[in-house]
Amino acid sequence: HFSQDEILIPLLLTDKLNLIESYVMGNPEQQAIILSLLDHLCARNTDIYSFAQSTGIKNIKGEKLSKKVLSKFAMRLMKLYDIPPESCPNISENRAMGAIRYLLYKRYVEKSIGYSGWDDMVESAVGKNDNLKHQLIMELLAYNDMTEAVKWADRYNLSDLSLDPNVVDARNQLRKDRASSVSGQAVQSKEVEVQEDWDDEVEQPQNISSIYYTMPLPESQISVVDTKEKLQFCLDRVSQPHTTIGIDAEWKPCMGTTSERVALLQLAVDDHVFLVDFMELGPLLVEDEWVKVAETIFCHDNVLKIGYGLDTDLRMLFKTYPCMESPLLKLKRVVDVEKLASRVISESESPPVDAANSDKNDVSKQQSRDNMKAGSSKEGKWKHYPVSKIEERGLSLLVKNMLGKPLSKGEQMSNWEKRPLRPSQITYAAADAYVLLEVYSALVRRGQAIGLCESDLEPQITLRIKSNMDRKKEKAASANRSRTVELKKQVSPMLPSSTRTPKELRVVCDTMLQGLGSQLRTFGVDTFILNSSHRHSDAIQISRREKRILLSSGKAYEQIKVSVGENMCYKVPHNINAREQCLNVLQHFNVTVTRSDIFSRCSACNCAEFAHIPSKDMHNLHMYNLQQQQHRGNFGCGGNRNGGGAGTAGVNPSLSDIDQGTLSKFMAYGIDPATITFFHNGARIQVETVPSPEVFATIDSFFVCVCCGKVFWEGSHYDRIFSQFQSVLNLNTGPSLQTPDLFDSDAEHDDDDDYNKY
Repeated sequence: HFSQDEILIPLLLTDKLNLIESYVMGNPEQQAIILSLLDHLCARNTDIYSFAQSTGIKNIKGEKLSKKVLSKFAMRLMKLYDIPPESCPNISENRAMGAIRYLLYKRYVEKSIGYSGWDDMVESAVGKNDNLKHQLIMELLAYNDMTEAVKWADRYNLSDLSLDPNVVDARNQLRKDRASSVSGQAVQSKEVEVQEDWDDEVEQPQNISSIYYTMPLPESQISVVDTKEKLQFCLDRVSQPHTTIGIDAEWKPCMGTTSERVALLQLAVDDHVFLVDFMELGPLLVEDEWVKVAETIFCHDNVLKIGYGLDTDLRMLFKTYPCMESPLLKLKRVVDVEKLASRVISESESPPVDAANSDKNDVSKQQSRDNMKAGSSKEGKWKHYPVSKIEERGLSLLVKNMLGKPLSKGEQMSNWEKRPLRPSQITYAAADAYVLLEVYSALVRRGQAIGLCESDLEPQITLRIKSNMDRKKEKAASANRSRTVELKKQVSPMLPSSTRTPKELRVVCDTMLQGLGSQLRTFGVDTFILNSSHRHSDAIQISRREKRILLSSGKAYEQIKVSVGENMCYKVPHNINAREQCLNVLQHFNVTVTRSDIFSRCSACNCAEFAHIPSKDMHNLHMYNLQQQQHRGNFGCGGNRNGGGAGTAGVNPSLSDIDQGTLSKFMAYGIDPATITFFHNGARIQVETVPSPEVFATIDSFFVCVCCGKVFWEGSHYDRIFSQFQSVLNLNTGPSLQTPDLFDSDAEHDDDDDYNKY
């Protein structure tokens, strides 16, 4: 394949997105690369146009390079190739922020969402992201809601130093109010009053029953089905012959950040509403039992099923439990009132509100969008209700046209996965399903009045469970599987059953496993450690290019496994510390560590080559370095190798204190004594890391990494590590010390007096 610069970037900048989609099909590695690039371009601090100009590519489609367009394309690729959103953290954060702004708009501008539902959804969108927590506060200030800003700042325990001064002042004032209140409840009561006022403004401008449709059943006739026993009772009831069921489903809106799944399935009959709790039943039922649930509800000839926009609900059921596909494709007697209403209304002209419900509901004189006339109230006069036009659409509009009042949608955007459900959610969900029974009855009466036959009133529906995107996903998954098979044939498997030495194991650790990487280097394992600037695509490329096992503990592991092959990656447990992770990896790959392997590799740079320098010579370098610092204002590197005595400007004064034989030894070590660096790469020898001059009297020799100049010496820490791992790793027997845990100081051992960095 071509490199990223050769094909992916040119295609992206010239708006050839379809070609990119085709090019990466069946190649998880390239999928990871393009998504990593898109995520980088969508980062808040990335200037896309500067990036585009730096490529030197001509005919760039600048109008197509907005972060919004690129983000949508990335989300499409993630959906198509079943890649978790977490693999693109910048895009996920941006989309979460977009969701927060949308929720703020729904609350402050449309005023079409209740406070409790809004609160749940905002909290879910923010999650644990610190950036989003602070951005939420700023957005609330933009809407001049200081009370909410302070409330969320307190909920997230945000520091005053990170907040706008106005928020800090308001927070301090509220704290003073709490302190001065005898009961300690004054401010809390005020906040509750604000929230209740908000709910009243959104949901109860007047008596809600006089404005919105109200289900005639009492609350006692609503059951939450969250056990197997309750589920069986529910299925027995809805499967009784000649039953009509109103069906609806609820799920948490993902807003492009997470995958959606059914959380609640509502089944309404004439005298009861069952709320089937998928979140609670999910762990209790096996696939065969879910299949039986679908068959009982949807596949009986003598039970009529009513829904609105059923295609969407049924596809979501299939997405949540693919095992339901067979019964969902065998639907019997299912009516979509959306389609039925279209047919009935097209046969009549400006039909009035159903007469059977005119004595139950006060109706609005205001015409609906399709100019239907509303009937008169039993009081004999017209009444105008302040219902937002936002709600007069979809099922709510149909309910208004048929029954006289719209259906409240205040809980539509709720966190339906959060348990327990709030009372308002339960009422909303029950009404959504039960109203279908009343709407269907009204449509049937109207249809019969205009001469429609029975078959016309039960029009068949053709269900397409799989969308075009679903079919594309299946094709992409098949291509990826084929690629995985090829990788397995190309890559020699690293079978855990075969014993190997540390030198035979070559790994690359992702950014979440930097501590593990340092541990593995301590035992001589060739380890490439990614830093925070690297992306998952970099790890994949390094693994493929250098034939390294890729170690990961993050959510991107499944994507990594597809990209490099199952034999070239390993998922490290994330809930243990770095030392335990090291043991886990060494044991998984059956690595036998000997005493000579310990500290055979530089823990800082991974180099396995060291310069062996006797203590006397290292002491000379140490003293030379101190003199350099004294004479050069502590700059400590470089110098003129020619001329002058001690103290002369531009001269290295301590050279005169080192005899010619020592200078020759330094040359033999490959060290430039004038700069205290290696000749071959200019790496400076870090002699200042030796903690005290007394070390030179107790240590025979030092080891200096020829790649980075780090200085090591053998001390009690060596025996401590040997003792700590001896029983687990089958190390050679020998003297050992019973000492505290391996890492009883900081992770890098900068304070150890015995073995620097070891």
